[in-house]
Amino acid sequence: MIFILPYPDSRLLPNQGSRNRKGHWAAHAEVVAVARNAAKMIAKNDINLHLYPGRYFRAFKTCRLWVTWYPKNKRMADYDSQFMACKPFIDGLVDAGVLLKDSPAVIKGVVLAYGLPDKYDPRTEIEIKSA
Repeated sequence: MIFILPYPDSRLLPNQGSRNRKGHWAAHAEVVAVARNAAKMIAKNDINLHLYPGRYFRAFKTCRLWVTWYPKNKRMADYDSQFMACKPFIDGLVDAGVLLKDSPAVIKGVVLAYGLPDKYDPRTEIEIKSA
């Protein structure tokens, strides 16, 4: 099962966050809420309309994640920062009922990769497979 989500906002990167979080905490919380809600809505839409129309979907009890980023240019953040910026996306998948929880008991492994830069469609693809 693959979910295509937006490319993470640079304000979610921890290295960028030190500059961005000097202001009020609500400014960062708003960016996190937007990313989390986007992942939730995209996942619910994909499940209800495309993947399992008219059928009941059960959340993954154990799974592995493949996260691939397609940036808009060749400048790429390091893997750990980029993965931390995707935390709201994973929380959104939990909110949508795709994952049971975001704990190590459910997510058994994560593979991180960069795809080729895509100037016109920067995105994050999260593929979920049963463990």
